[in-house]
Amino acid sequence: LEMENEKLKKSGDDDNEETKEDETTKNYESSDIEKLYKEFEDQMEQFEEKYTEEKISEIIQKSPKDLISINKVVSKMEKFLNKFKQRTDSTIKSVEKIKSYLAKN
Repeated sequence: LEMENEKLKKSGDDDNEETKEDETTKNYESSDIEKLYKEFEDQMEQFEEKYTEEKISEIIQKSPKDLISINKVVSKMEKFLNKFKQRTDSTIKSVEKIKSYLAKN
């Protein structure tokens, strides 16, 4: 009976280890990043649909003053995307370093 209890206890420890590992992995899973990316992708598609050359041309013909506001929107978008790219590039380097380290161990 004691041996059975020890086996159960040990298997329970293994389960706890797996649970801890699952929780650690879950904390760093890409699900949050995937959600953010999906939202980002949707926003970029909307932007690209709204600001085609043809649509911008139509808007400007109707109201030349809108050229200024469109220019501001596009400039802000470009600035944001450049910041986003820099941050993404930096994070990719970190991920690659971690992958390399993990491959060695």
